[in-house]
Amino acid sequence: MSNIESRKAGRGFAIAFAAALAATLCWAGLVRWRVGRHRAAIWKSLVLPAAGAALCWLLLMTLWLPLLDHARSYTRMVRQVTVHLLPTDCVEVQGVSRGHIAALRFHGHLDLRAPSNPPACRWLVADMATVGDLKLEVDLNHWRLHAPVGKATEVNDFMLVYTRIQP
Repeated sequence: MSNIESRKAGRGFAIAFAAALAATLCWAGLVRWRVGRHRAAIWKSLVLPAAGAALCWLLLMTLWLPLLDHARSYTRMVRQVTVHLLPTDCVEVQGVSRGHIAALRFHGHLDLRAPSNPPACRWLVADMATVGDLKLEVDLNHWRLHAPVGKATEVNDFMLVYTRIQP
């Protein structure tokens, strides 16, 4: 991660932390008001749980969302794939799930195509789980393994990046 990216990430965390802290202080003020010596009102008993639920949602979305995103999202995996790809106009995919395809299109802004013989694109991305089927579907004499790319939080989620062998 570059210095500029780390500053942006730090700034984003500081803003999220400030929002979470402000919401927590507002909720503490609401609790203090609720237990104060005010006349009983029916709606006061609803305000505290509703505000607590809203605060929990706000804390989840500000402080925990980056961690959840890291664990569940394909963003980092797609970023690792696109680091290996040189500027290209298309990428062939084989055996890749719909989730991976959507992530490659959305996060990687890649033009994905079905494999052809002879290859039309310079790169091929395949799912490691379907590597046995890959040998049947694609002529691997045209391709050389460039890099395996895995998801940090799942052991069995790997994509293989192949580069086309120039004739």
